[in-house]
Amino acid sequence: MKEKLLILLSILALTTQIGQAQYLSLSYPKYNSVLQRDGNNQAVVTIAGQLVWGTGANGEIVPGTTISYKIKTLSVNPNVQGPTINLTMAFNGMFYTTTTLTKGWYLVEVMLNGAVYASSKVGVGDVFVIAGQSNAQGIGGQFEPMGGWKLPATAGFPEWIVGINEDYNCTKNLLDNFGEMYPLTDVAIHYNRLGPTGNNVWCYALLGKKISDANGGMPVAFFNTASGSTVTQWYLGAQGLAAPNPYTGGTQFCLGYKQGSLNPADYYGQPYTPLRFTLNCYASLYGVRAVLWHQGEADSDSNVPANYKASSSADYQTKLQFVINKSRTDFGAAISPNILCWVVSKASISKYGPLNNTVRTGQGNVVGGATTGGPDTDYIVGSGGAIAGITYRRDSTHFEENYNGALTWLVNGTTPSATTATKFLPALYHSLPTQLTETNDT
Repeated sequence: MKEKLLILLSILALTTQIGQAQYLSLSYPKYNSVLQRDGNNQAVVTIAGQLVWGTGANGEIVPGTTISYKIKTLSVNPNVQGPTINLTMAFNGMFYTTTTLTKGWYLVEVMLNGAVYASSKVGVGDVFVIAGQSNAQGIGGQFEPMGGWKLPATAGFPEWIVGINEDYNCTKNLLDNFGEMYPLTDVAIHYNRLGPTGNNVWCYALLGKKISDANGGMPVAFFNTASGSTVTQWYLGAQGLAAPNPYTGGTQFCLGYKQGSLNPADYYGQPYTPLRFTLNCYASLYGVRAVLWHQGEADSDSNVPANYKASSSADYQTKLQFVINKSRTDFGAAISPNILCWVVSKASISKYGPLNNTVRTGQGNVVGGATTGGPDTDYIVGSGGAIAGITYRRDSTHFEENYNGALTWLVNGTTPSATTATKFLPALYHSLPTQLTETNDT
């Protein structure tokens, strides 16, 4: 994982050197990114970049050139402007430093000889990773016109609820593009992707707002790694094995996705791969509060042959626990107190199968320690009484806001468990490796 991060940080440091017309580049913090707070509501923020074209002849960095930065707090009214602090610059123009910020939303400005040449917004708050199947992934895109699924209204929400507009479904190339974060609350772009695999903003702008409000108003970021799948496919993928897909006649999960490779081995590891890469890449840079798991509908589908899904509650529990343990090992956070927290929902209803107590029991039995119970989305209130059936689901399976405000209802059930996740795992790397600032770029 350290080697992957070094490569990623190198990309961040070098890809912004785009030409002589740009005097100064700011590689980190990434624009609109959110860093996971620790138990003291703080995070270490890296400020790094390069003076790529000096003020002297032919871009020479002349003696007396100063690089400095200042940080403005945007999450309070009025905004608070911090002091100007000079930075130490290497002979090749590269610079980096770290500073500790408390929970909030900030503007970092980097100056060349007193004039602002680069800036980036960055937050300190909570970072969540989403995993599971389609009711977590969101409906839209390949199988549904993007504007066809009504999402919760977000007008007037703050800009600091963010995600990435990237599509890494069925690929292993998460490092090809490290895109900027965007505000999920912008109504005009609700149907952007919520990467790596999410189809749209879904309910996460509203969930982020609820979590933010519950914590005094703070930034929240989401990375969506969910895909329509059974727990058995996740279990096989986590082992790097073939994961046959019952919905495509038993061919490998993802095979031929969007006219892609027809070699099954190219997709071994799916649907787990996006979760692994998200933890190794994004969560290592930003930190993570918890993985939010919502899955079970496919395992309740009576049309899915038995060999593709959990055979008993113990089987479901064993397979999901394997995925949880593998994610903790892959992230390097498997030993208390630094252990990756999971929040596991109860979910089993689909149009092909009624409420399934076998699946629900398996979901409940993984709860314990750093794995907490999430919402019960089979019931309208609590874990009994009226079932959240077709009146909450547009196609008898997937939630939609037009159906009893189902996505808002889903958020209201999820917020308490998301805000009580027991661990805070800050970013693993707070500064660029020394060698990145000591290499002469010629």
